Amino acid sequence: MLEISRSLFKAIDLLDKLFQQTFVIITVMREVRQLLLDQIGQTEGEALLSMDEMASKLRVSRRTIDIWTKGGKLDEYRVGNKPYYRFSECVRG
Repeated sequence: MLEISRSLFKAIDLLDKLFQQTFVIITVMREVRQLLLDQIGQTEGEALLSMDEMASKLRVSRRTIDIWTKGGKLDEYRVGNKPYYRFSECVRG
């Protein structure tokens, strides 16, 4: 019984360490993503907007933004797997 308890505590300790490391990795990934977004925006002198932000500014649905993107009316900038847009490109177009 004592052996099983020790094994169980070791397993719980390992899982706790794994969760802590996973949290650190996720936090770093979020920071890197934000730095990339900031860098891309600074390169062009304008911040990038998420699909929700772009749809809200233009007062259209997310589906409309998607249709415009697929139709070539809007350029999207992908960071990771998420699309971002420049508002000025929409206003000019």
